[in-house]
Amino acid sequence: MEVFGIRVCGIFDVNAEYTARLIKAISAYEAFPFEVVAFTNKASVESYTQSRKIDVMLACEASLCDDFDKYDIDRIIPLTEENTKEPGTIYRYQSVRKIIEDIINITGTEISYDDKSKILITGIYSPTGDYMNTAIALNIAYEYASAGEVLFLNLEEFSGLEKIFSIGDTNDLSDLIYYYVEQNETFLKMLSDSCTIYNGVHIVKPCICKEDLQYTQAEVFCGMLRMIAQSGLFKALVVVIGNAVRNQWKLFDGCDTVYVSAAEDEIQKARLEEYEMFIQKKNLCCPHTKRITLPEKIYAQRGKVAYFRGEDSEFRNAVRQLL
Repeated sequence: MEVFGIRVCGIFDVNAEYTARLIKAISAYEAFPFEVVAFTNKASVESYTQSRKIDVMLACEASLCDDFDKYDIDRIIPLTEENTKEPGTIYRYQSVRKIIEDIINITGTEISYDDKSKILITGIYSPTGDYMNTAIALNIAYEYASAGEVLFLNLEEFSGLEKIFSIGDTNDLSDLIYYYVEQNETFLKMLSDSCTIYNGVHIVKPCICKEDLQYTQAEVFCGMLRMIAQSGLFKALVVVIGNAVRNQWKLFDGCDTVYVSAAEDEIQKARLEEYEMFIQKKNLCCPHTKRITLPEKIYAQRGKVAYFRGEDSEFRNAVRQLL
């Protein structure tokens, strides 16, 4: 049975050293939605399941011939010696972050954001792909910067920010995704070293390769936001959520507010209405989203670089009134 709603993930492996290391690493990940318990022999599994159910058990290949059916275990996931990528299995010799991601994906479990963040996280999203949402997001970041350190992340492809801000040869978001997944302990340092500072805002060089956004699970981005939020490095985080991110709705839950932007012309309105019908039909409505629109005069000059750099006072004031 579940104890106070807590689900159990067991790890069964005859290699006690491997099991201890894996348990320690997974337990350090606060967002992991299971209690983690280690087993190195069948007797301990039998004793444990007499009073508690194991919701999911990661078991080494050598033990799969053992009879687990008599124990109260809902699901067994094999830990494989070879990286076969067979559905429903997990390769044991990979980063802990990837193992956690595989568990989440296989079990279909959501990561909880009950304690959300220690900083203000603001998301900007345009279902119509309007690039003005990036200008809006940057000016929101400039406003926040008067109160402390602000980080700006853009999860869109071909954002143009590298040229607009003359960002040099530094790590981009693709590199940071790699560090987060494969070398998690170095992620925050690499993040700090990779930012370009403009008007008090720390800007991360966006991905160039669209596939890096498409093939990265939404849970990975959620985990990145959570780690940044809990690091204490910034007072606020502003993130542009692009349509290349799969299941981008999951990122909404990690934000305090999500501004949904669109222009006022009839075509954009029609597209936005279709989007709103879709999220209602799919029950994806998020209570902390806010639809925003800027004056038509501003959209008529949408290509001005000054909008993105915070150098246009009329645009800056229009964004300030949205907050």
